[in-house]
Amino acid sequence: MSLDRDFIENLIIQDICGTIAPSDKAVLKDAIDNNPELWLLQQAMMRKLQTSEVQEARRQLRESFTAQDIIREERRRRRTRTIRRSGAIAAVAGVIAFFSAKYISFHSSSDTEQVMVIAAGNEPKQVVLQLPDGRKIALDTIQEKLNVGHVAISTQSSTLSYQSTNTNNKERATLIVPPGKDYKIHLNDGTEIHLNSGTRLIFPLQFLDDSREVTIDGEAYVKVAPQPDQPFIVHLSQATVQVLGTEFNVNTYSGGVQKIALVNGAVKIKTKIDSLVLKPGMEAVTTVDGVKADTFDASEVLAWREGKYYINDATLEEVSSVLTRWYGKTVVIDNKETGRQRFTGLIDKSQKIEVTLDGLKLTNRIDYYTDEDGVIHIK
Repeated sequence: MSLDRDFIENLIIQDICGTIAPSDKAVLKDAIDNNPELWLLQQAMMRKLQTSEVQEARRQLRESFTAQDIIREERRRRRTRTIRRSGAIAAVAGVIAFFSAKYISFHSSSDTEQVMVIAAGNEPKQVVLQLPDGRKIALDTIQEKLNVGHVAISTQSSTLSYQSTNTNNKERATLIVPPGKDYKIHLNDGTEIHLNSGTRLIFPLQFLDDSREVTIDGEAYVKVAPQPDQPFIVHLSQATVQVLGTEFNVNTYSGGVQKIALVNGAVKIKTKIDSLVLKPGMEAVTTVDGVKADTFDASEVLAWREGKYYINDATLEEVSSVLTRWYGKTVVIDNKETGRQRFTGLIDKSQKIEVTLDGLKLTNRIDYYTDEDGVIHIK
């Protein structure tokens, strides 16, 4: 069944509000499970919950402004097409931001199995593996080994390894790394992927097709196990990366701008408009206008793997997003003028966030405070 994109977006907004009907929720789940691009769309809409505009919407919304009001307004905006959709999303965020994340843990017949179920619309606080049947495993709670259904899971030193006892299992699982953390996974073909904070990876439990295909949203460093007869393909929201055996970094944090930095080997980048073959030491930048390549500084681009993040002439609005993702704490800008200030420097994850904020105070005309909800405000 072919579903209209606007219809899917409307279902996503209803799901965020918590007003979606069970039948529509099933339709949405099926559509996202079978289309990586729709999953990336859902994540992009969810990420708008952490912008300063959303926080401002939350402060301004009246308690009487219900989720149903939001849906009616969103539909009106679609009819008039005079107001950007992001405004509706921000309004949705204003409602659901009042709800804290709820985690429910339960045990199966195995005493060692712990499955974490996350309420719809909430971001996980722990590293989570979502299995094809919908079960979600909090990897931070696993003591080295765990058997769940047909999947044997092993965790050690913030690294996931797994094995499917079903030899014909092409179903996809999802690894979710929340803000403030990073995690590694060894795929069943020997490929290693290091996921940065705020990143998701969709992958099949076994690579049984002619190509090995995964989907990444966020940032990750990929070491592909060479298999010349079975190329490795990484799907991004606006491009695909095809490799035979190589190491590269992908970054999709900026939404419409995606970066692929090649360390060694060779990769082919494809967009809807054009394509190019990338050489080591080059970084491809894809947008809706196509793809371009230039050299990159590996010591800066790959520094996140060592807990460091280099910022070069970024606005404080952009820096606040990095801090939120890097430390797992919500950081907002209280006014647009402050958000337009620019910053160049280094964020060291081993230091507390207050150390970084104090550094910002020294180089920029800003101050900060933490409200009663734990949200850090830069003013």
